[in-house]
Amino acid sequence: MESWFVLQLTVLDGEITRYRFYEDSLTVARAWATTTAGADGQVQKAHGGTTG
Repeated sequence: MESWFVLQLTVLDGEITRYRFYEDSLTVARAWATTTAGADGQVQKAHGGTTG
């Protein structure tokens, strides 16, 4: 699987003081859903969103 991500670092006096990792979590979840089986042995399906 390939996915874009952004890593934002804050550096103070040569040390990382904060980091943020941004990724397309829906794409990652969908990719894992096609390859991951649940406890019942069935392949997990991606969540289709919320219902009204």
